[in-house]
Amino acid sequence: MIKTIALIYLIMNVIGFCLMKLDKEKAKRNEFRISEKNLWITAFLSGAAGMALGYEKPSICT
Repeated sequence: MIKTIALIYLIMNVIGFCLMKLDKEKAKRNEFRISEKNLWITAFLSGAAGMALGYEKPSICT
């Protein structure tokens, strides 16, 4: 049970990291960005730590 929760937490953080990186890249190219609602939902579903890292260091997820 604990391993499952930890795995879900890890997956949501990786998703959050990639979403934040993608949103940042789209902003630089003046493209249509990911909605803030989707970013907040991901953060609420345990992806906040990954999103914070993705906002600061978006070079890993390519």
